[in-house]
Amino acid sequence: SLPVGLAFGWLATRDPRRRLRRLAAASNAVAGGDFATRLEPVSNDELGQLERHFNTMTEQLEAVTNRERELAVQNATLTERGRLSRDLHDSLSQELFTLNLLAGGLHQALPADSALQSHAAILRDTAERATSELRAMLLDLRPSAIDERALTDTLNDLCCPFRDRFALHVTADVRPVPLDAPRR
Repeated sequence: SLPVGLAFGWLATRDPRRRLRRLAAASNAVAGGDFATRLEPVSNDELGQLERHFNTMTEQLEAVTNRERELAVQNATLTERGRLSRDLHDSLSQELFTLNLLAGGLHQALPADSALQSHAAILRDTAERATSELRAMLLDLRPSAIDERALTDTLNDLCCPFRDRFALHVTADVRPVPLDAPRR
């Protein structure tokens, strides 16, 4: 009866051992960073439940990892856009502002009948257009504060640079507007 018992025990445990080895190999793959690893559940026994739970766990790990990668890319993009915006503002914007002032001063200083009067006006207008284009580019590069904050706060903050930079008196009276629920 011992040989029959051994044979029966070996046959009875062969499939679970194989499934456990497969689960161990899949666990090693996940531990190595392969979150796409999945197991095909063979039955509804305890090992089958373990295989299904393993699949659920790896799906969740894969989703979290993918989301973290997306957020890292978005963060890197926003950081680079912010750096580029600051660099353009700190260098090119200041130079264009100076050029615009010099061109305006030259235009006013030249006699009205000077042949250079039209060239000075063109230079001033070109500097103004370049400054306007640069401001538009800087606004496009700036990360959208609306994504993270309320619209009223963002609009109020947009007024601050005009107060500070140009010494203008800017009054912002921005209040939330109640909106109807969207219709379907």
